[in-house]
Amino acid sequence: KNLRAILGELDLLSCPYEVIVVVDGEDDHSRQEAEKVNSSYLFVTGYKTNHGKGYAVRFGMAKSKGDIIIFMDGDGTDPGYYIPKLLKKLEKANLVLGCRSSKKFKRQSDKMHQFFALWNVISYPTTQMFGMKVSDPLAGFRAIRRSDWDELELKSNDFAIETEMNIKAIKKNFIIKQVIIPNLKRCGGLSSSKF
Repeated sequence: KNLRAILGELDLLSCPYEVIVVVDGEDDHSRQEAEKVNSSYLFVTGYKTNHGKGYAVRFGMAKSKGDIIIFMDGDGTDPGYYIPKLLKKLEKANLVLGCRSSKKFKRQSDKMHQFFALWNVISYPTTQMFGMKVSDPLAGFRAIRRSDWDELELKSNDFAIETEMNIKAIKKNFIIKQVIIPNLKRCGGLSSSKF
């Protein structure tokens, strides 16, 4: 369902694209579900043993061919219809994050709302101190040019991939911008979160 929606949104863009789905460990039916989607723009890849998000991101990058890369989670929380907004901001930036805002949070879960509120209290001063003016520095929904990605030389295999990307982008004086996105409810995938 999520994959079909993303492909539908991308079809509206006036540029060529590819969608790479990386299955990070085959412990559910993600690969089989992704392979049911019929699209010449879709490439499903992966490996049997879970290696972590960072590994999956780098694995997918190695398979990609495009000059501009958009990262999205497969659980439906990253709105594909915001891709044009990320691309527009990328025209004057090196890295663009699709950031959730606790102010716009639809109260699906009081625990999740409390988590975002606490996270903003902790992360906002830290990111401001380092010159990264974004509301959600760990956002997985991102846009970057391949040349900038290559310059970062990322190594993380786990959820630290976003932090490593941010730190290295700041060190290289990248222009980092954000697009505020809606807080959508998970509609697919497995979650180990306690929220």
